[in-house]
Amino acid sequence: MALLGGPAPGRSAPPRGRPGCRAEACVAPDVFLNEHYSTQRPISPPRAPLLSDRWQSSAVPLRLRIVDHRIDGFAHGRMPNLPLQGAQGHRSPKQRFGAEPGRGRGMSTQHPQASRISTKQNRRLVLLAILLLIAYGLVFGGGYGASIDEPRHAKFGRDTLRAYLGQGPVDSTAVDPVEHGPFYSFISYYAGGWVEAIHPGWTPTDGRHFIYYLSFVMATIFIWLLARRYVRAATAWLASALFFTQPLLLGHAFINPKDVPFMAFFLGSLTLGLLALPGHGSAVSLAHTAEFEQDDPLSAIDRRRLRRRLLFGWTLLTVAGLSVLWLWTGLLPFLHSVLAAAYRGEAPWPIQLAFNTVATDAYKTPLDLYAGKLVTAFVWIRGSTTFILVIGALFGWVSAAWPKVRPTILAKQDYLLVAGAGIMLGLDTSIRSVAPWAAVPLVVLYLLFAGSRRKAGLHILILTATSVVACLATWPFLWQDTLLHYAQSVLTLSDFPWQGIMLFNGQILSQGQQPWYFIPELMLLQVTLPVLALALLGLVSARRWLRSSQARVEIVLVLVTFALPIVASFRPGTIVYNNFRQFLFTVPAFFLLAALGLERIFKWLHSPRWRIAVAAIALLPGIIGIIRLYPYEYIYYNALAGMGGAVYSRFESDYWCTSYRALTEWANENAPQGATLYVGNGGLKSQVSEFSRSDLLVLGMGSYDDNHPPTLAVICDGKGRLLNVYPNAPVLMTIEREGAILGEVKDLRPQP
Repeated sequence: MALLGGPAPGRSAPPRGRPGCRAEACVAPDVFLNEHYSTQRPISPPRAPLLSDRWQSSAVPLRLRIVDHRIDGFAHGRMPNLPLQGAQGHRSPKQRFGAEPGRGRGMSTQHPQASRISTKQNRRLVLLAILLLIAYGLVFGGGYGASIDEPRHAKFGRDTLRAYLGQGPVDSTAVDPVEHGPFYSFISYYAGGWVEAIHPGWTPTDGRHFIYYLSFVMATIFIWLLARRYVRAATAWLASALFFTQPLLLGHAFINPKDVPFMAFFLGSLTLGLLALPGHGSAVSLAHTAEFEQDDPLSAIDRRRLRRRLLFGWTLLTVAGLSVLWLWTGLLPFLHSVLAAAYRGEAPWPIQLAFNTVATDAYKTPLDLYAGKLVTAFVWIRGSTTFILVIGALFGWVSAAWPKVRPTILAKQDYLLVAGAGIMLGLDTSIRSVAPWAAVPLVVLYLLFAGSRRKAGLHILILTATSVVACLATWPFLWQDTLLHYAQSVLTLSDFPWQGIMLFNGQILSQGQQPWYFIPELMLLQVTLPVLALALLGLVSARRWLRSSQARVEIVLVLVTFALPIVASFRPGTIVYNNFRQFLFTVPAFFLLAALGLERIFKWLHSPRWRIAVAAIALLPGIIGIIRLYPYEYIYYNALAGMGGAVYSRFESDYWCTSYRALTEWANENAPQGATLYVGNGGLKSQVSEFSRSDLLVLGMGSYDDNHPPTLAVICDGKGRLLNVYPNAPVLMTIEREGAILGEVKDLRPQP
């Protein structure tokens, strides 16, 4: 009877409800033991605290002894770490601790002793997702034009180095240092130069675009982490996919030098700060049981030996590869000699065969042209190979060192997460000075749920100290008169002196004339419809789904953090422009609510086919919008705004004039030698000159040169004003998406 919970022979059952009864023995083991849950069910503790000699004998089948050991483990408060088998009516540890998070309680049903570090499966999926997203950026990142703000931020990043070198303050003619911090401008300028150097065919603008895009990749991962705190892993992945496939966000990811990075670091600081909360049963990790290791054919010793050999071999390969690629100065001349031999038909037969296959009409092309292509390919291959070798070696050494440092990291995990949140907050402040707003909900939550006043105070102190250090280290403008300069920045951003017009709902509005619902309406029109529906469902069902008081408080504070800046924009005279790009950092609220809505739907739908169908329906509008609008995805509007080109007669489209790149590339192929390009409609000369032929003269609108008569005009249309610029000039080429004209090339030469 010991197996069924009865008293073992010679033993008496412990009294029910005894004073020394542990919590794990007094509640159902499949309920997460957290003081915030109100659904704990008292049950009788197992009556057999120890195994009897009869059950320990070898005559008893192993599977039954495992079951009894399980029950005995629960009686003594130990977390089971072997799969439960052999007893009908009992569930496996995965079902007890790793199954559907919350079961209506809003958080993971993990055992309180379970580690908050994610399982190997989740870590590998996250790594794979990051690599796939980076690959997407490398493949499609070269087609976007420069936005109006990019040249100024590029100069700002370059001039920031002067402050670090002690050569003077940051040049305020690029971007006023009162307006923004230089952190991401600096990073995108220098890191973008490295990307451009190793990617053949890319311009400096393409390199910066890729660095902007990496911040969006980071935001996508943080969406997964934030959603995973409250829903299952599959639901969190779908919420992240919805975030990534928003045409508006993906379009901004490549061309926006400040708003997308600000959103990523704001979301990162908030997410890491939330993960540091103790006693939350965070779903970031799953209880790791022996079930994951059952089918492993290798022993622990064999795995360690294999990993060491692979790491040693990869390290040797890295050292040898880097030595050949970077230290052997004769490598490129050697390749040139091989190319020359192949061009003459004198190379060894494998090389000659490959050359003849690639260059079928080599005699028609001079050798110098092939030499130039060889140099380009060599630079790209050397950079890519170096990246792969170094990243692989670093990953291997970190993996090898992880078992040794893991106990220390786990012991200080909460403090490390708070420090990470503080660093993200400080860097975000160095992008836009209003970032400390993200610290408000974290401070409140630490005071409520940190566990003790001492721990709450320590969390707040670490958050404050790390954010201040990170901000001061990356913003030279604050090195003198720190508080005064920071106050000036906040005041400037709250009342930014912008002069211009905007198109909203068919009306041309000037500064401060927009209605109070300007931001909310544009948000509803530029997010895909499935996200809106899921967010509404999540908002309606959140209170019922999240029965944990801590989960409800967290969700409310996070939503309030995102909503209050939007409410503040209702104030008459508030300066907003370029649709709602300054408020992109509030968009993640939609996807947190959408994750809750998806979790509710998946609770209703048990069939995998129906769940896949829901996922496809949710993702399809965004994917179609990306395909049809590329590379102008940021002009996306959903069906609520209307259909076809009529939408863009009521709302702004390419307000940053990124279509100048495609217009200029057409002019490169069709303009006569020495032609003059006039940049019209408020665009910048630098948006065209970087992509133009070297013989073309690029001038701003109205900057006529008597020695260079007008030839062509490249005109972008973000506010429906194309007809106002050279209305009688013939149109040679048009950029069009979804029936909207984004730009034109007009012929300014005298007509016969």
